Amino acid sequence: MTQQTSAQDILDRHFLQVRCGILDIAATLDRINRGEDAPLLEQDQRLDAFRRALEILNDGGTDRAERIQILFSDPYVSGWNQ
Repeated sequence: MTQQTSAQDILDRHFLQVRCGILDIAATLDRINRGEDAPLLEQDQRLDAFRRALEILNDGGTDRAERIQILFSDPYVSGWNQ
């Protein structure tokens, strides 16, 4: 039988790595917003996907990774490999 890892252990182990990732995202969004053409990107679907992903992260639950993966995935096209 496998012993389940506690939430505290997971937080302790991953805190600095997640903190670094969040800071990286914030810095990237700051650089985008400081760009001279930033207003032109307001309707960019990629930035919209970033915003929606951040909303998913804030939603809670246990399926956030799956929902974000689906958000960034192309829709399935039947017969794509033929």
